[in-house]
Amino acid sequence: MPKEYRGRIAIIHDILHAINQEDGIGTTRLLFLSNLSHERLMDYLGELRTKGLIAEAEASPKKAFTLTDKGHRFLAEVQRIRGFMADFGLEM
Repeated sequence: MPKEYRGRIAIIHDILHAINQEDGIGTTRLLFLSNLSHERLMDYLGELRTKGLIAEAEASPKKAFTLTDKGHRFLAEVQRIRGFMADFGLEM
């Protein structure tokens, strides 16, 4: 069975959704939930930090990530758009 292609927005959604589900999530768990290679995940995390959608938890000795307010709003909008598309039988 061929692997399903995920577009850029779907990958970003998966990362943000995982962080939202487990606030203060570490890199290893995020790798598992987002189904990305370490290199690709680090690229996405860097971009999401730069855009202000995620932040590194400050109190943790290891890397841990949380959503910012902007990240919560972005995730909500992507989920709203996915729902709209699903109503028409389309996927993102």
